[in-house]
Amino acid sequence: MGYVIFLSSGSDIDDSLNAYGYWEGKTYTKHGEIFPTAYSTKITKNTKVYTSKLRANNMAEKLVNRCSYILSWRVEEVPEYSTQFEYTNQ
Repeated sequence: MGYVIFLSSGSDIDDSLNAYGYWEGKTYTKHGEIFPTAYSTKITKNTKVYTSKLRANNMAEKLVNRCSYILSWRVEEVPEYSTQFEYTNQ
């Protein structure tokens, strides 16, 4: 099993209008603000996968502290990630 982080700029994680998407493992800075690389609402080959739920939760909490626009997140369990994700071009 693997674990992925889904990020949102809204207080309701299920509000798709404010969704960033699945965390890709990097951030970037624009005009002094830090943003996550989370461009896709589908799990892709670029999605960062963690081996434990604890590591994913810890990273999500760090992202909330780093990126002021992230207001909600959730950690999702995914199946054997090396072969079963639908990889899409972005």
